[in-house]
Amino acid sequence: MTRMNTTPRSDRFHIAVVGKRNVGKSSLINALANQDIALVSSTPGTTTDPVYKSMELHPFGPVVLIDTAGIDDVGELGEQRKNRSYSVLDKTNLVLLVMDGSAGLPALSVDTFDEYDRKVVDYAQSHRLPLVIALNKLDTKEAREKYRNACLFLPAEGTVSRTESSVGRTEGSAGHATSSAGRTDSDVDRTESRTERTESSPGRPDSDIGHTESRTERTESSPGRPDSDVGRTESSVGRTEGSAGRTEGGPVEELGGNRIPVVPVSAANREGIDELIDTINRVAERASRQQESPPIIGDLVEPGDTVILVCPIDAEAPKTRLILPQVQTIRDLLDHDAAAVVVQPNRLAGALENLRRPPALVVTDSQAFKEVAKTVPREVPLTSFSILFARHRGDLSQFLEGIKALDTLRPGDRVLIAEACTHHPVEDDIGRVKIPRWLEQRVGHLEFEWCSGADFPSDLTRYALIIHCGGCMINRRQMLNRLAIAEAAGVPITNYGLLISHVNGILDRATEVFRNASSTEAACSARKECTCDV
Repeated sequence: MTRMNTTPRSDRFHIAVVGKRNVGKSSLINALANQDIALVSSTPGTTTDPVYKSMELHPFGPVVLIDTAGIDDVGELGEQRKNRSYSVLDKTNLVLLVMDGSAGLPALSVDTFDEYDRKVVDYAQSHRLPLVIALNKLDTKEAREKYRNACLFLPAEGTVSRTESSVGRTEGSAGHATSSAGRTDSDVDRTESRTERTESSPGRPDSDIGHTESRTERTESSPGRPDSDVGRTESSVGRTEGSAGRTEGGPVEELGGNRIPVVPVSAANREGIDELIDTINRVAERASRQQESPPIIGDLVEPGDTVILVCPIDAEAPKTRLILPQVQTIRDLLDHDAAAVVVQPNRLAGALENLRRPPALVVTDSQAFKEVAKTVPREVPLTSFSILFARHRGDLSQFLEGIKALDTLRPGDRVLIAEACTHHPVEDDIGRVKIPRWLEQRVGHLEFEWCSGADFPSDLTRYALIIHCGGCMINRRQMLNRLAIAEAAGVPITNYGLLISHVNGILDRATEVFRNASSTEAACSARKECTCDV
């Protein structure tokens, strides 16, 4: 219970529950949570905005269930609701597609899916998101038994296949495939300009937003694509790789091999819910391993090391509390058996003198970089909380590449400053005042725009540079999604801490500690391998 209550939302595994109106998404969430947390009505369109529920999925751990509006909503407001539902997928670690099985399906084949369900399957597959299908409203045992252990079969290339599944088909039927079924012009953030990009482009993830048709020739043996991708079966009982039939007997043990699990349930009667939870647990466990973030700081120190954390208490610091990146860094140090000494900038010199040996690392709030760099001896590694989170939440190499754009900024260029949290700007605010002032002192007059919270422009082409905060309030997948959108638009993106260290002439020093960290290299290539990437 403690972990459920204390784990920040940004560190929880996000499960988006999507589907058409009135298929029972809210009822299913209530059944999964075993409490009435979502409003249920037979009137289509009851859920308008995404609703987030933090809970514990036993034995997996802390998760966030996201209830969404129907993907077949209509009208002007309905279109906005649909867009919000799809925007949820930017931060989702697993998609739970809910379908209405009460009308009966001749086969669990993409051929039988309408454009709405097909688009979700296509989106999840092309963005390499793990997917589970809950076939709801099967209120009799006979109806559920018909779909027991069923799977939806997809091709290895990452596009939806019209492959026959088990129900109503003969064992071993191979089905037939089509390319890009159900793709529409409105698919989230796909850009035609990406068709010229190739797999050999350095630092570009296989699963970036804007997957192009040119990528459909990839096979499961493609470099960087693990054989154990979430949603593919390795050893489903009684199946061969070409089999399209349904396994008789026990539940499907592991899902891989490009087979999407389909679980028959009745949310109203709470039948099949345990089986659905078991399936989600298995898929989530594998996904979490592949989507795991590098440590915040633990791989940069050794057990027994002492790290000094410089934490200014100023107008932006929450009363009686430290800010989230500081708290999470302290916890990560404790988890890795290191000691944290927490001081304000004016106490740093005294803390250094009181230590019997130099600290293994000094981490500072980026705004105090200049003062701290003068105090800390050159031989002591130095970085900032923002730079730690640039690696922990995103891709440090891409942020570093974005710094180069400072040398090409020209007067009149438009710069986007993005913050993951929402707060009222204070006097001399870092994002609204300080960074713009520093840049204009360097370049001349610039046009600045700001976005905060979940807002992030889909069209970035008008910007010469994006400067992002550390991202402690969003999860890794959402940050990687933003990086991918920027890359697709050809717009450089960097990070508060990296920019501030560069302005103060200490960028090399502030990033030196990461050069020998093994997980930094892994983090820089993680987007090529993990299913969380878009």
